[in-house]
Amino acid sequence: SKSSEESSYYITDYDAYSIVAWKDAYIVGTGEGILLLDMNMDIVDVFESEYPVKDLKITDDGHIITVEMKEVGIYYIENSKISKLNTIYSTESCCNLSQIELTGDCNYAIIQSSFTQVSILDLRDYTNLKWVELICDENGQEISLSNGLSLGNLYYKNLITGTVDGAVCVAGKSRAVWIESTGDSLRIRKSYPNVFSAEINGNAVLPDGEVLSIFSNGYYVYNPFTTEIEMIRDDKTKYTIENIKMKGKAIAIDDYLVLSNMPNSQIMILNIANVEHPSLLK
Repeated sequence: SKSSEESSYYITDYDAYSIVAWKDAYIVGTGEGILLLDMNMDIVDVFESEYPVKDLKITDDGHIITVEMKEVGIYYIENSKISKLNTIYSTESCCNLSQIELTGDCNYAIIQSSFTQVSILDLRDYTNLKWVELICDENGQEISLSNGLSLGNLYYKNLITGTVDGAVCVAGKSRAVWIESTGDSLRIRKSYPNVFSAEINGNAVLPDGEVLSIFSNGYYVYNPFTTEIEMIRDDKTKYTIENIKMKGKAIAIDDYLVLSNMPNSQIMILNIANVEHPSLLK
């Protein structure tokens, strides 16, 4: 652990994939397992996992839900120690779990896997985890998750980071599909052609509930449930910074937008306090 007057950071010998702030600690998913760090980035506890922890989320009741390439783990923290509660292995067709988002009620985990698949895990009983196969479409008809979403190709991290009104979005090459929990089941709230599809880029939910999509070296901001998505690129509402090419997977944190451009080994941080006039953080 190292620190300076401006920042604190932790250097691990393993790849670090995901980090979540929780209470007075950070929880980190790495190639080693789960790290529990204090606010100074000093190690409090380590739970070594069999597979790399590619992503993780924290439920409202404080449980850690991890995707570990071939399995999903349920953990909790007690007396500054990480303990495992349960594990479920991925299905045969979805064997490379890479990203997770939770529905607003934390009843379900939407998981990207195998770079081309979407899995959904029922979290209502941590001791009896179940994979979900059927969901309702926009007309209330049951459809199979494995062949009913018509997403097109998925690449890497195609879940929109964050939720809108509790709904989670999978943004495939062909279509973006918003899935929401009704408590004891799931339904598609809205789907539309993904006019912002680009393998290197991503989307993030802003604090006000609108979605920001990186596209063509800038970004668009819109409400996915009220905007005519097919027409938005004709509205001349792309926000840019002169001489800056915005590319990468996106996450919004307060007044900042972080873009991770893995092929170019680049991280870009923008100040979007005024979303119509972004600036590069220097």
